[in-house]
Amino acid sequence: MQSIRRSIRTSHVRRLSFLVAALGYICPLYPQTAPRDNTANVLDFRKALSRLREEWKQGNIEKVQIVHIASDVRYPVRVTPERLEDWCAFKLFVYEPKEHNVTRELFAKVENVSGKSSEEPQDMLWGFIFFDRKGNRVFSIYFNQFREATIEGEHVSLDSDELLKWAVSTLGAVLR
Repeated sequence: MQSIRRSIRTSHVRRLSFLVAALGYICPLYPQTAPRDNTANVLDFRKALSRLREEWKQGNIEKVQIVHIASDVRYPVRVTPERLEDWCAFKLFVYEPKEHNVTRELFAKVENVSGKSSEEPQDMLWGFIFFDRKGNRVFSIYFNQFREATIEGEHVSLDSDELLKWAVSTLGAVLR
């Protein structure tokens, strides 16, 4: 009886090792996701920043939404911009943003953002979304403490942490 069990186990091990070897050769040939073009697609988020500047100057930005999750909160899955908006612990709307110091400062920080394309960032902690008078999104930026951001859907490695420093110093004490 033990001989039969050994031969069955051996047979299963051989089949399993064949499958693993076959997958090892086949999987690299068929990537699960399309390869990301990391050749700095900076123009796209620069174009979005230009649009934000124009809408801001014309007074077409009706509200700014600020979303935040504390850095010590942990989730079992990655906190994407969409999840940040759904799961945020704090959500603040500022209407008529040109009339408020906090949103004028925010706009000044956002319009100076620079960076280059990167891989998908880690968990997002902060998000700033600008809306026009019709309720349409004009611009969005989400970022974390590692200078990683998603700007208008583009993954970006930020050149500085000025936006994070501003968010923490200006809003951090209130949003705890």
